[in-house]
Amino acid sequence: MKVVGVLLIAIAACTASQDLVTRYNDLNILHTVHKKSVYEHYMLLNKLGNGTSAKVYTACASPTQNRQIFTHPPNAIVAVKHILKDDVNIYLQDHANTSHNRQPAHDITNEIKVLCVLSHPNICALYGVYETAKELWMVLEFGGGGSLERYSHEQSGALLIPQPLLYASITCIAKALKYLHNNGVLHRDIKPANLVVCDGNIVKLIDFGMSTTPSQNT
Repeated sequence: MKVVGVLLIAIAACTASQDLVTRYNDLNILHTVHKKSVYEHYMLLNKLGNGTSAKVYTACASPTQNRQIFTHPPNAIVAVKHILKDDVNIYLQDHANTSHNRQPAHDITNEIKVLCVLSHPNICALYGVYETAKELWMVLEFGGGGSLERYSHEQSGALLIPQPLLYASITCIAKALKYLHNNGVLHRDIKPANLVVCDGNIVKLIDFGMSTTPSQNT
């Protein structure tokens, strides 16, 4: 009941931010994309897992690169979401040419645009997007403690989260949801796998592929 109460308080009705809505609507996604391979700036380290349309790796900045190009600490470990465009039929460079069989492009472009305009300590940041003719990479903040899914009981599926982390998770999730609701964004895929643990038991929300766009109509 306490968990429900905290979440209900966090998503209480409020007015969306006009500034964020405007920035989302005015954002030209092509201006945010590096037209080059991610390997020119990063070295991939370990594979974290597979999604329905992407693979995720840890990576670090290439030591040969000028550190001033990065929007994150130059020595930070980041997460890289790798998408083969033929697998999901997306091409950001001509995403304006939409049709029913190219609908997945909206999911990817919307996720990128949403993450570009959102800024909150409990939402994993997007550091950059790289695109070539056949591939797309999203460089994201990395949650080194893994996702809350790691605490799922193998047989029952129950979450056996240590109490200090459980309390921290409730607070962090509530703050993230309140911020999203304030800006008219629905994540629509809240689950343990999309909640990652960072240093200091700070829990952050990831994967906005199914989210709505910012809106004043909450």
